[in-house]
Amino acid sequence: MKKDRSSRWVVAVFGDSKRNGGWHGMPRVRAVAVFGDVVLDLRGSDPSGPEVVVATAVFGDVKVLPPEGCTVELGGFGLLGDNRNDVAGGGAPTARSLRVKGHAMFGDVRVC
Repeated sequence: MKKDRSSRWVVAVFGDSKRNGGWHGMPRVRAVAVFGDVVLDLRGSDPSGPEVVVATAVFGDVKVLPPEGCTVELGGFGLLGDNRNDVAGGGAPTARSLRVKGHAMFGDVRVC
């Protein structure tokens, strides 16, 4: 059976974009900030909400607010920018997990 690879895009170019509220039914969110900022508030998502966030920050910032008790894995790279995970500890062993792939170029990808 083929996995559903649908994505939701949140883009900010020379401005800001904030997305919050109910997230559900998609495995991946792609956030792009170019000379602007993106805030992804996933705290209101249900268990079928995003599992992967692909964040690209070019001269801007992407901030990801994961659901309570969520285990977060941050990967990717920073070129004169930062990838930072400020989430303390992790959830329970059976907790939902969120993978963030951060690509920061002259900007920051931050999970807090």
